[in-house]
Amino acid sequence: TDEEGCVYAIPLAAETVLRIKTGNPGDNEKKDATADVEVTTWKLPQPNKTLAKWEGGVIAKNGIMYCMPNNHKAVLQIVPPCVPSRDGLAEERARREKELKKAGELQRQKELEQRRMEKEEKEKKKREKKELKQME
Repeated sequence: TDEEGCVYAIPLAAETVLRIKTGNPGDNEKKDATADVEVTTWKLPQPNKTLAKWEGGVIAKNGIMYCMPNNHKAVLQIVPPCVPSRDGLAEERARREKELKKAGELQRQKELEQRRMEKEEKEKKKREKKELKQME
């Protein structure tokens, strides 16, 4: 990903995800570009001895990578260290849901107030009409 300066290799036949840290992002002035290269592997949560497990992937706006299953039953999710924790993502989702709920409640209150006003207006017109009839 751009933020962390890493390249991820999607496991086609491997039992791990390969992560290559290519150096500090934006640090192109170093003489020895390989000095900061770091190679690590992450074991898959459910090892599977089949070949052609995943093929291709996309990076979501939140930085999480999703790899399409080729000969596997599930999508592979790769969460880079630079991505906020799942707790942080869950808290953000809960905050947004709370805001939506509050907005929905405000909208319902507005609609109820509008109905109340319409009902009062109808009753007022009804009273005025009744008063006019009585005057005749």
